[in-house]
Amino acid sequence: MNKALYVMNLKARYKIWIIFALIMAFYKLTIITMYDPDDIEAVEELMRMFPDELLQAISFVIFDATLTGFIGGYYYGFIIILFPMIFTIMLSFGLVGKYVDDGSMAYLLATPHPRRRIITTQAVFLVVSLFTLLAFNTLYGIVLMSATFPGELDIGKYLLLNLGAFILFFSVSGITFFFSSAFSEARQSLGLAIAFPVGFFVLDMLAGVGDTFAFLRFFTLFTLYDNAKLFPLENIVWLHYLVLVVIGIFFYLAGITIFSKKSLTL
Repeated sequence: MNKALYVMNLKARYKIWIIFALIMAFYKLTIITMYDPDDIEAVEELMRMFPDELLQAISFVIFDATLTGFIGGYYYGFIIILFPMIFTIMLSFGLVGKYVDDGSMAYLLATPHPRRRIITTQAVFLVVSLFTLLAFNTLYGIVLMSATFPGELDIGKYLLLNLGAFILFFSVSGITFFFSSAFSEARQSLGLAIAFPVGFFVLDMLAGVGDTFAFLRFFTLFTLYDNAKLFPLENIVWLHYLVLVVIGIFFYLAGITIFSKKSLTL
């Protein structure tokens, strides 16, 4: 790994990390303040004001009456998908596709460092950035919920929710990184890096609307992040996580290999 390049990435992109961390923290705070252990039906009544199809599409479902079940449905069904997805798309393109598109990659490749080391550094930075974003969100949630509702958070299950979110976006980031590495033109790399995650997201929403579109769940990775199977915990969850990890590793390695060997017009 190229330490100098890693530090340069850190200096150039820490602000966007902070912005997304604060946005996700704000939404988590908002949803936690909606929880009332003595009147959970009040929140359910509020949700009935919205069409069932909309709530199902964005996975706004209370898994059980506990704090963990509440936040597992209202935060980890939609928000934990939306903002990390945007973050992943922006960062993966910025780390590779943008450098190629604006000619900056020529300066990086002119250094004594091998091309594989440079692209591997970008991959490591993307994974670490994603991990730290979700780790901060996890720890923030534990501190906040422990302070507001002492003893009510099932920390083990809560950690599984966050582990699943990281594994999902490890897989998604592998795909976006692959497209950013495989194509030299910004319209191709960015277009495909956007199209696939957003396409998965839309298909997952449509699959949740009703039986008519339920078959679409077989065409999106987000189906493998099924929080309902954590309440109670089903063994299939571990298989889903394993599949996501394998997909992520495959696309990261493929992206690194293709970038290391392809001809670049810089």
